[in-house]
Amino acid sequence: MNQPTGRHTGDAAAIAAIIAGVAAGDHDADVALHALLRSPVIAAVRGFLGADDLETDDIAQDTMLVAYRYIRDGGGFTGDIVALAVTVARNRCRSVLARRRRRRHVPLEDAQDRVPDPRAGPAESLLSADALATLREGIARLGTRCRALLWAFYVDEKPMEEIRALSGLKTVQGVYYRRQVCLRELAGMLAGRL
Repeated sequence: MNQPTGRHTGDAAAIAAIIAGVAAGDHDADVALHALLRSPVIAAVRGFLGADDLETDDIAQDTMLVAYRYIRDGGGFTGDIVALAVTVARNRCRSVLARRRRRRHVPLEDAQDRVPDPRAGPAESLLSADALATLREGIARLGTRCRALLWAFYVDEKPMEEIRALSGLKTVQGVYYRRQVCLRELAGMLAGRL
């Protein structure tokens, strides 16, 4: 972990007493540890996410729970508990930011005019039924092995190990390869039909 060094807040003996109390299950020590960690953890989270981020309190609370667990599960802690908590908070913030980069947040208020009606209209129902019929017809024209493999994957949604055993293949990689071959064959049949 990337722990900041030299971040002792308050007296080292007092912090050691708080940690010993938390390890022993003392409620007053829990409250004191919360008071000790809250400000630096919130400052670290706000430094990453900004002062008005909606996840600030959740990350801070989770971080303090990690510190409590670390002390209780380990029967104590030697080192800088504040630095540990700040490091955990920063790592959680990095994870949140990475998740946000992968999945962009769309405010509900901005999207409410574009949320589609969950009920399909008559045209969508006909198109869906036609597409499904075409797909079933294509699968029925495949060979026995491909038909059974695709049916197990997409209709029965069987677990991979069961599909591997049913198809008689030795490896999961072989199942994925066979599926690709079958899908290419199916795509060729469907393209010829259209």
